[in-house]
Amino acid sequence: MIKGNICREVMNKLSFLHKNFFIILILSFSLSNFSPALTFNIGYIESESDRGLSHNWFQELESNVNLDININKELRKENFDSIVFLPTEGYVNCIQRMNIGEFDGVFCNAVVFCEQKGNYKPILQVRTERDRWRSMGGQPVLQYGIVFVRSDSQLAKIDNPTNEDIKIFISKRAMGFISQYSAVGYIVPMLKIRRDYDTNPAELIFCKSSEDVVKYVISGLIEIGACENGVIEEVFKKNNLDKNPIDKYVKVIFTTEPVPTDPFVAKEKYLPENSGLGKALKDFLRNYYSDKTQGAMHLEPSRDEYYDDLRELLKDFSQGK
Repeated sequence: MIKGNICREVMNKLSFLHKNFFIILILSFSLSNFSPALTFNIGYIESESDRGLSHNWFQELESNVNLDININKELRKENFDSIVFLPTEGYVNCIQRMNIGEFDGVFCNAVVFCEQKGNYKPILQVRTERDRWRSMGGQPVLQYGIVFVRSDSQLAKIDNPTNEDIKIFISKRAMGFISQYSAVGYIVPMLKIRRDYDTNPAELIFCKSSEDVVKYVISGLIEIGACENGVIEEVFKKNNLDKNPIDKYVKVIFTTEPVPTDPFVAKEKYLPENSGLGKALKDFLRNYYSDKTQGAMHLEPSRDEYYDDLRELLKDFSQGK
């Protein structure tokens, strides 16, 4: 009797193991054939500059890019399910995430691109009406900075201020800039101030956008600021101040050397010359930006070497030159 019970118990255990073996086998087979959907991830900085494109802009862009027939065809070829746009938490966070290669492509500003250590190369760069660009000959799109003062400031009242006049004025004033990661709204103007006038502003005020720098100056909050070229005129037009000459309100002290505009970059394997998806994305973005902004903003072809001079300027800036 005991032997019979033992036999039945053994048989039951074997039957249980047998059934579970097949269940595990089926699950293993199913999981081995299941591949999660891969997304082509594009990062972006929700820009605070005048060229800035909002979170809503990028969400709409995400919807439209995933409807494009050519892009969908190329996505499938590269085993991607869709394109996803991911916001970053500012400039530093964008650099950190590019350093580890989190994104396949990124809309970033020029300084962020030059500072990051990931394997990214520019495909396109922004062009607006106020930028310098030649359509022939593969030239970069360039922008430059403007340093200006209120027309009733002490410096503005001097017809031809000397370097010493400018040095004394700047050293005693708070100065408005766009952000610490703006080439023409901080890095390049500060380099010129250090090199040509051997001084620094008494205080740095970061206003987040060129438009706000202009508003800070003309409202009297500060006497001197740095902004992107062309923005002063745009602010005056928006606020119906263009009926009077600009020099009634502000006076330009100097302009900076030009630097390349903000790029759209991608990992090297997704550059148009290396990837059908990269080529389809480049073509789509160029058409989309021109159409959606009614020609106010374009994306033009770009190259890595266009940013070499800016890299040197950033190196000099970090060394305090």
